[in-house]
Amino acid sequence: MKIIYSELQKLIPALTADKLRLRDDLTLIGHFVSSVEQIENETVFDLEIRQNRGDCLGYYGIARDLSVFYRIPLCLPQSSLPAI
Repeated sequence: MKIIYSELQKLIPALTADKLRLRDDLTLIGHFVSSVEQIENETVFDLEIRQNRGDCLGYYGIARDLSVFYRIPLCLPQSSLPAI
């Protein structure tokens, strides 16, 4: 699964870890990083999500794990549902 660093920062605004440290910390908490690429001024991490971690198949799951690991607040995504 590929994740973009700037998108993670939208969910964790206080995330200040540099890209190499984040790569190592993601691996430390069990999200193995296959590669880190620079694509059009964005840092993209390619993660191997294990079969028992279906909760991490999106940005929110990865951001939740990082927020606990770094002990920084997680901003919940806002949804806009139409009024009934």
